[in-house]
Amino acid sequence: MKRLISLAALLLALSLVLCACGDKDPEEGQGTDPSDQTTQTDPAQSADDPVDLEAIKSQFLSDFDYTDYVDVDTAGLGTVYGIDTATVAACAAFNATKDGAFPHEVVMIQATDAAAAQEIQSILTNHLADIAQQAASYDPASEALAKSCGVVAYDTYVGMFFTENCKDMTEDFAAAVS
Repeated sequence: MKRLISLAALLLALSLVLCACGDKDPEEGQGTDPSDQTTQTDPAQSADDPVDLEAIKSQFLSDFDYTDYVDVDTAGLGTVYGIDTATVAACAAFNATKDGAFPHEVVMIQATDAAAAQEIQSILTNHLADIAQQAASYDPASEALAKSCGVVAYDTYVGMFFTENCKDMTEDFAAAVS
């Protein structure tokens, strides 16, 4: 029963995020500080040698003790984040209930090319800014977390880690894809 309630709370939070994104003025939230984004390229990593994002996700679930989570597949990336699924070569993502009004979100994507990766990075960066803006009036912990987390990109790989473990996850992701 507790798991069902947690799942219902997670779905409610996701629907609130989607509703807020739909009502947003297209110009609003575009002033995201570009210094928050990290882009690095490594010619040694290529689409011919893809990284197993699902293995990284499994490791995160285990290492950071996420037991109550919902997988987000490629179609979910389009629904939840507004990412064009045609630009996604592979993904591993999940949302997990934790303390606070917003679920923790871990998104790792291999884009089809560098231009797609840049677009995905922008979408996810705006998503974090939206969380911070929404949380500002009623959930200071989630607001602070959204402001302390970021989105990283390495060639065609993009990662967003909205969790108190964002620093460790970002480092592990970087080590795997660069």
